[in-house]
This record gives sequence, C-alpha cells and structure tokens, in this order.
Amino acid sequence: MNSMPTDQAKVNRSPQENLRQALRFAEAGHSLMEAETLFGFPRNDLEQHLIQAKARQALIRQHLQSRPRLTSLLRYPDRGPWGASRYFGNCSGYLVVDLLDYLKPRSLFDPMEGSGTAGDVCFDFDVEYCGGDIQHGFDLLSSPLPERQFDVAFWHPPYWPGHRYSTHPNDFSSAKNIKQYLLALHAGFTRLMDCLVPGGHLALFIGDGRKQGTFYPIHTDIIQWQLLRLDAVLVKEGDHQRRAQFFRYGPTPFIPTLHEYLLIFQKENT
Repeated sequence: MNSMPTDQAKVNRSPQENLRQALRFAEAGHSLMEAETLFGFPRNDLEQHLIQAKARQALIRQHLQSRPRLTSLLRYPDRGPWGASRYFGNCSGYLVVDLLDYLKPRSLFDPMEGSGTAGDVCFDFDVEYCGGDIQHGFDLLSSPLPERQFDVAFWHPPYWPGHRYSTHPNDFSSAKNIKQYLLALHAGFTRLMDCLVPGGHLALFIGDGRKQGTFYPIHTDIIQWQLLRLDAVLVKEGDHQRRAQFFRYGPTPFIPTLHEYLLIFQKENT
C-alpha cells in the first residue's frame, strides 16, 4: 500500500480516511502498536480492518476476472462491501472498481464522498485518494481546493429532486428549483476542471429528475455545456429498481426512471 499521506491540506479528512491512513501506515511495515499510538485506533480494530481489506481485494479480483467486457451498460447485483450501505444514495463500489480498472489512475479526488465508497475502493487498488464532503466541512462551491491535481475526479452529487442531506446553503440537495441546481452543478464542474491533470478525467455519476409532472434530462444539460471533451456515456441500472415496484408514486401516471448515467469527460492535454 502507498504509505504516503494524501494531500489533504485543503480538505478535512473524514473518519474513514483517518482509518485508511492508519491501515496504510501498517501496510508499509509499521507495527499495529505504532499505528494505534499514532492514529488512535485500537490494534484489534486495525487488524480486523486489514483482514476485511484483503477480503475486498479478493472480491475485486473475482469481479474483474468473471465480468464480461466493460460496455456502456452497467449492471451490478449488489453494491459490495465498500462504504456504508445504510447511507442514502450510495452507489455500488463495483462501479468505482470498473472505473479504476478502465482509467488506471494513480490518484483520485472525490469532492462529495458521502460514506466513503470511492475512498475504500481506492485503498484496495492502492490509488492515492483525497476526499471531502459537506458533512465534514468541505464545500465544493466555496472551500479551497487541494493544492495539487489528480488523474481522476469522481463526482456523485445529490440528485434533484431527491433526498435532502443537510440545510447548508451550498448543499446541492437543498436547491429550490432546477435552475438553482443546474447553476450549482455548472459551478462545481468548473471548479473540478482545475483539479485535473492535463489528460485527466472527470467521472460524473448523475441521474435525471422529475418534479410536478415535468421531466428534467439533467445529464443532457451537462453534456451540452461542452466544458470538457466527452469520452463516454455509460448507463447504469438503478440500485432502486428492485424496490421501485413496491413504491407508490401517486395518482398521476408516469414512467419511473430506473437508471443513472456515468458521464466520463477528459481534460485536454495542452
């Protein structure tokens, strides 16, 4: 494992990332006692997390060996052991596995890491990781950005309309209307462009919206901005599809949206 700490000078580390730092320290050859003293995690917990990491890495090898070739249609039977399944809106870790396997980055930045799915997968791939989230004090629209650039920015913003994560004025989920939401998306996209190395990729995982009978093709709006060159559009079967048939949508008939998009953009080399 990469024992060097990631550049978190401008991003507050989450508890999950502090744990990963301790595990990297131990993987680099230091004793669990040293890791406990330096990071404050009990040795027994660190040992258990190292065992869990080995099990996750075995799942990654199994997935990559058994899956068909990566295509524009993504479908995963479960979300895997990365991050926290109870966290609302958390995507499947297998999506990040496929993304890292395809792009093969050395570093990744996640500005809205939620429960830390991308960070966990990066740990298992030995990819240098930096993440932040509004719940840990990092706001993509106004906080200082990391003082370095990354090969990949993985961005999974809140959908609109959808679950409201906080009352913070810059929380995308608190947008009052589609115009406000798209303005925030545009501003966040522009800031993330500066976080990419030349030739780096921005992978944006997003869903379309519907409110009061109006459908909003949000992924189309993003593509039409033409802020970066579009490399690929992948369609993922929604994790909520299996339970959608049991959900009451109200008296007005419409077709529920049961898919999401992974939009992969690339920054010019010059």
